[in-house]
Amino acid sequence: MESLFYSPFITQDAFSMDLPMKKDDKSTLAPYEARYGVDAVFRGDVELQRHEILHYIRGRLEAKYIHRVWYTQFDGIHTKRDLESIQGHSALSFCNKIFPIFLFSDRISSSNRTLGPLIHIAVLNYIHQVYFKPYRTDIEYDQFLAKLLRLDSIALLDNSSAARVGLVLNRAICTKGDRALLDADIPGRKHYSIRPLFRALSVVIRQSDYPSCGVVSDISQLPVFLVLTGSTDGLHSDIHSEIDLLKDVSESISLGPAQGFRTTLGTVTALIMRLQEREDGISGPKPDPVELPNNPKIHKHLYVLEQFQAEKMGWGKRPLKGPSSQWVDTHKYPIWTGEGARTDVLRACLDATSTEHAMVCKYPCL
Repeated sequence: MESLFYSPFITQDAFSMDLPMKKDDKSTLAPYEARYGVDAVFRGDVELQRHEILHYIRGRLEAKYIHRVWYTQFDGIHTKRDLESIQGHSALSFCNKIFPIFLFSDRISSSNRTLGPLIHIAVLNYIHQVYFKPYRTDIEYDQFLAKLLRLDSIALLDNSSAARVGLVLNRAICTKGDRALLDADIPGRKHYSIRPLFRALSVVIRQSDYPSCGVVSDISQLPVFLVLTGSTDGLHSDIHSEIDLLKDVSESISLGPAQGFRTTLGTVTALIMRLQEREDGISGPKPDPVELPNNPKIHKHLYVLEQFQAEKMGWGKRPLKGPSSQWVDTHKYPIWTGEGARTDVLRACLDATSTEHAMVCKYPCL
């Protein structure tokens, strides 16, 4: 079984994607793969240059990251009671994420039973697309923009009630997650933590906000609630100056001492990314990618299979030194190629879920 420490691959970066992304197989072949063949490169039948090996290994890590983005966001927590199951390793899925998204799903009708999962994967695709930058995103230690939780059979709630549930769930997750991390025997645990913005913010999406699958055509306009929990633990700047900008374009919700706003997924995603960029500018990114090259204990676990693969390809015995976001020379590789570019599990999952929903949809609008 793959080590939970060895396989921490999620991302950290901004909206723009400078590198063209092509999905058909031929266009995603790196020059050395086109020259020698993908299988020959993988087997180590040919000796590659240093820049080719680093490009190949980064592509392998990107492919793992994309798969982990997919399956770590569907962890079986579908009721509030399931939150009690957060223990040890399961707490890692909440770590190094910037904010939680709670998706309330009503599973009464056959159409609704497939609509919730469809919105779930559509939101995940959107978050991934605006967050991940080929070659340049820090993908170690499960870094990602959001943690999605789909909670089934939540009764239809008014605005204040929905926002309040998001507040309560956030606090419960942080409390359980902190306790589980303290008790867990996880290598590299110091690089995993529940981020300060995660504690400070929640995003809530109600069933009534996606009455049909038509919202998938522009998921950035999906209505959401942004909930401020009141927590400022670990924050290095006042987030309210940015949050106040929402007041002119959003509906405010009163939650007693806490605050809530009715806005869109695209607006809240852009806002939270700006907040995190400001935090990183003050205190530095967490986990710190600069620490990776200077810690031999990290290398022993983090790139163990990649080290073996690199040695097969002519790398020699010198250790691979992260972060992998510094490995690829984009002058030599201006187009996104390699195994990461060929991995399309998120789009494939969205297509399959769309097809399943279309079979029972009362409003065939996809």
